Amino acid sequence: MFSLAWTLTTASQQAETCAQANATTVRLSFADASTGAAYGGTFDCSLGLAVTGALFSATYNIGFELDGANGMIAAAAHQTATIATNKTTQLQPIVFVTP
Repeated sequence: MFSLAWTLTTASQQAETCAQANATTVRLSFADASTGAAYGGTFDCSLGLAVTGALFSATYNIGFELDGANGMIAAAAHQTATIATNKTTQLQPIVFVTP
């Protein structure tokens, strides 16, 4: 499992809520670095944090997308992280910079 937290900021580095950005969902994409097997998950933007379901022990390349009713609003920097058996891996804080 991965645990993650996110925040939103404007291009001028002002804090922003999901409602202000018209954002509804944070979408994650996971790809096993050795096999390429892909997984995904979505979370309510207003939560600000989440824990994924169980994943196989592996190293994953992880993408982050902030979505609204009309599609993608912003993407955050990809991360690479490893999950060990029966452990929850904390990801680096995610910052979405909205237009």
